[in-house]
Amino acid sequence: NTTSPNEQIATEPETILGAEQKNDYTAFDGLISKMNLTAIEYETLSILMAGFTMLQIGRILNVNRTTIWRRQNCIRKKYMFATSY
Repeated sequence: NTTSPNEQIATEPETILGAEQKNDYTAFDGLISKMNLTAIEYETLSILMAGFTMLQIGRILNVNRTTIWRRQNCIRKKYMFATSY
């Protein structure tokens, strides 16, 4: 059973945040700041969170979709590090 990178990024923060924090974006902002993303990683994550596909993001940022895939992997690693206790 596999999930796409988009599903992992979109679903994992909900497992960390409680129901009362669901609409509190300060919790997400705190998590993102803990991840220490570069400017381009942050831009890529923002577009991903807006629901765009890797191909669409590549067109928006004028880069190859392989580059977007690599950025997603870096973002995922930083997310895993930021959420490990």
